[in-house]
Amino acid sequence: MRSAVILAEDMELAKKVEKAIPDGLLSIIVARGELERTLRTVPVDIVIMEVSGPRDLELLELCRSMASSCIMLGIRPREEFWEPDYKLFKLCDFVLKEPLSMSEISGVVEKALEKRRLVQQVQVLDLLQGPHPQNSPLRDLSTISYIMKEFSRFLSTGFDLARLTEIFLDEVWQLLSPGKIILLLKDLSSPIYRLHSYRGISGPHIEKIELKEGEGLPLWLSLEGRILHHDEVSSDPLSLEARRDMELLQSIVVVPLIAKGSLVGILGLGRRVTGPLYTREELETLFTLGGHVAAAIQDIQLHRQIEYQKAYIERILSGMSSGVVNIDRREVVTFFNRRAGEILGKEASEILGKDLRHLPSPLGDMLYETLQGGRSYRKRTVELLPERKPLEVSTYPLKDGEEIVGSVMLLDDVSDRVKLEEERIRSERLDLLHRVVGWIAHEVKNPLVSVQTFVELLPERYDDPEFREKFQDVMTREVRRLNDLVEKLVALTEGVSYKFCRGDITPVLEGLVKELKEKTDHKIDLSLKGLPPVVRHDPAQLSKVFRYILDYVLAEVPAGSPVSISVSSGEEVVVHISSPFLKLFPEQAVKLFDPFQKGALLDLGLCASRKILEDHGGSISVETRLKGVRFIVKLPASPEEDSDGETSNIGS
Repeated sequence: MRSAVILAEDMELAKKVEKAIPDGLLSIIVARGELERTLRTVPVDIVIMEVSGPRDLELLELCRSMASSCIMLGIRPREEFWEPDYKLFKLCDFVLKEPLSMSEISGVVEKALEKRRLVQQVQVLDLLQGPHPQNSPLRDLSTISYIMKEFSRFLSTGFDLARLTEIFLDEVWQLLSPGKIILLLKDLSSPIYRLHSYRGISGPHIEKIELKEGEGLPLWLSLEGRILHHDEVSSDPLSLEARRDMELLQSIVVVPLIAKGSLVGILGLGRRVTGPLYTREELETLFTLGGHVAAAIQDIQLHRQIEYQKAYIERILSGMSSGVVNIDRREVVTFFNRRAGEILGKEASEILGKDLRHLPSPLGDMLYETLQGGRSYRKRTVELLPERKPLEVSTYPLKDGEEIVGSVMLLDDVSDRVKLEEERIRSERLDLLHRVVGWIAHEVKNPLVSVQTFVELLPERYDDPEFREKFQDVMTREVRRLNDLVEKLVALTEGVSYKFCRGDITPVLEGLVKELKEKTDHKIDLSLKGLPPVVRHDPAQLSKVFRYILDYVLAEVPAGSPVSISVSSGEEVVVHISSPFLKLFPEQAVKLFDPFQKGALLDLGLCASRKILEDHGGSISVETRLKGVRFIVKLPASPEEDSDGETSNIGS
């Protein structure tokens, strides 16, 4: 079992690192005073240390002197009060900076373990390999060990691809002394291996060299996964194409740089400057070293891709028309874009890196709820005090797998939208008021004109019996018309006092039909189906419902046209009122119950009918058919008899 020592003054950071360490690795959290004793008594593979000042560099030097082959991982705090010098990067194999996620720590520890295995392989090589002849280009084992260790330490000092490959070629040059050397790396955005660096090669074609993935040399190396010698190439087409590519690279040996089964790069070597061929041991060492280099290159490329995506996303978020605020698991604000500052009236420097409590209420509370419980808000409207500025807020949890590692908030200032909505409502109300007042004035004016005319003539023609009789008829008709109008308005606005009773509604319909037949020449037919339609109803108000409907129908059909009324009774009582001569388009039917359409008085009657029916627990609808129009009135059946009347006041 491998072991890791964790040294950090911040106990929360130490626990976080311990939690992120992969299974199978023994972790030991120690204090500063216990470090030396721990290094003397425990075989340590990895040392993870929080480095926040020069004093910590002394501890790093102590670790390096006591356990020279262990892997050192330094963690720098977010806020530093000193500028780290080169010693930090020289002593540490890995240098990270807060804030760190669990996955970042875990990934770096895995890489440190891999590096530790590489160092151990070098140590084993020192023990097993015997001395080489003086004339061999291969250096003595101490030199090889030094080269490997120095290069191994470099693999994790940063994410500088150019520096990594430069050191790699230097070590290969020092180790094998090739006359020519060339390195091609896989392009991230296309299936092409492009020239990255070279030495000792001349020719105008060098800068234009490109090898396509899935063809020639790259395909051969991917399939075989081993070193290719120029002299061992067979006569099959793929091998011949690979040999042509080697000649293009001016190489007699090609080493594949493979990481996780993927061909990351191609290293080509020309003939050695001293003449002798490369030995098997030299090439095996180079192949092993190339595998670690390929892993490092792959990590650097992935890091670059992530950094690019991160910068790209941040540019998008910074330019968004919505405010964006992000907090991490420590409840610290890690992102605060320009628009968020404009909405909240704060500078980014006032919020970034600060506790979420620096955000105005209730924004901080909402972010905290999302972080702790995973609760998301969707376009929640809140008021920002003290100005009572209306904001539309949405929050979302940020997850690393199943673990919530932060939360993000989107802010929109909806002050202008609220003002526009208020203005729209006010405008609609004014428009409605104008229409209502205009409609009432129009409906009242006509009767009043008749009344005024007769009142003005009354003193002069009072002795005329014919005039008095006509005056009485006109006054009676116009007053009834005004009274009907008032009753409909009352039914729509203030509501009426109902006197409910349970009983057969047939007498209501029969009385209404008889009355209308005496006043009009229309053919009105009433038919009953099934049991008597017993309903809990107010006879007077229900009579108005059917009167208003029939008034509309009789006014819209030609004189003498038939109008039928049918009543059926079951779980509910259904009354159909129809005429084959009533014409109505579907779009007109939708607006039929709007009191402010044309034919206002009659439309108002239909609206009053619907209101009264709803107070009875019923409904009304209209159905357009090929032949005419049918009104459908539904009332809940109430078969139980009730001897006592019921009174109910129902408002609008």
